[in-house]
Amino acid sequence: MGYLYLLSEDDSDDIFFSRCLAKITGKSYEVVSRRLRKRGGISEVRKKLPLLIKQIQQTRLTENIFFLIAIDNDRSPLHPEHRRRDDFSRLTKQDQKKSCRLCEIERLMANTLGFDRNTWSVQGTVAIPVEMIESWQLLICEPQKYIEPIWCLYR
Repeated sequence: MGYLYLLSEDDSDDIFFSRCLAKITGKSYEVVSRRLRKRGGISEVRKKLPLLIKQIQQTRLTENIFFLIAIDNDRSPLHPEHRRRDDFSRLTKQDQKKSCRLCEIERLMANTLGFDRNTWSVQGTVAIPVEMIESWQLLICEPQKYIEPIWCLYR
């Protein structure tokens, strides 16, 4: 068994991403959750990532320890592969100026751990779900909150 340090926005993210990682790797993990402040965005990741890495390094564990940073793509004008959103013009002027979250977090990881991933003291990755995947996650984890009762559909 390994340890997975998750820096995420809520418990649903922890459940979803830890299970995805277990499915992909075929390994089980004990999850250590660290929370991003609600609506903290990328600036919250900038503050918390170095602290998370420091905490992991202080455990002195060297094997089977990983971290995952999960933050939503909320109102970011760029989607994966740097394609611009179809609804770009609907975003506020402030949101239109936002940079690519994935690139920014990867830069922060490189600045914190080094540019060569092979030399990192702990391995980690980033998950930035696009809106459709996030919707699936919410429906899977909290269907009672996001799905109307069937009787509402037939009124």
